[in-house]
Amino acid sequence: MKLIYNGIDHSVFYPATSTEKKNFLKKYNLKEGYLLSVGIGKGHKNLNLVLDVLKSLWNSKILKTKWALGGASGKIPDYLQSFVTGYEDQIVPMKKLPLEELRCLYSCADLFIFPSKYEGFGFPPLEAQACGCPVISSNSTVMPEILQNSVFYFSPENPAELENLLKDFFKNRNSIKKMIPKGKKNSTRFSWEKAAFETLEVYKNLL
Repeated sequence: MKLIYNGIDHSVFYPATSTEKKNFLKKYNLKEGYLLSVGIGKGHKNLNLVLDVLKSLWNSKILKTKWALGGASGKIPDYLQSFVTGYEDQIVPMKKLPLEELRCLYSCADLFIFPSKYEGFGFPPLEAQACGCPVISSNSTVMPEILQNSVFYFSPENPAELENLLKDFFKNRNSIKKMIPKGKKNSTRFSWEKAAFETLEVYKNLL
């Protein structure tokens, strides 16, 4: 049996230039340095965990940074709607972006948070890493296999673990930003070219 991983397109996902970031931020009225999560509006994406933790940090004034939500809808997911009252100004739901702007969305973020309860592969954290954004991720299902030691992990069932990671990040941003080179290196393990080559080799060995 041969395990062949999915890939990401490194011709699409790479760090945006200063000019690209400036133009992107101006177009969407954003300030560089937001927190970012990306995912469709499904419950297993566990965005409610992030929201609960961020509300606590916003209330205690530990955190003023906004949270951007990348997804296809441009609106807050339905399962979060009843929990965002009073925090609408802190949450920035993004509409579906063209790939060159999705790259900028990743590149302008200070930190990518991936709280998913289960994944078959997990493309967004790899895309973020390729764009030079540090990642903190849930330790569920396949994520430790895909991300290895290139991120800090938290349990998707334990908000205190995520809260402590975020507190540490805002006290000492360098602790997580030191993960950027590891993240970039990790993302290079996955490409469609590599997946295609390995698939072809399997077929050759069957002949």
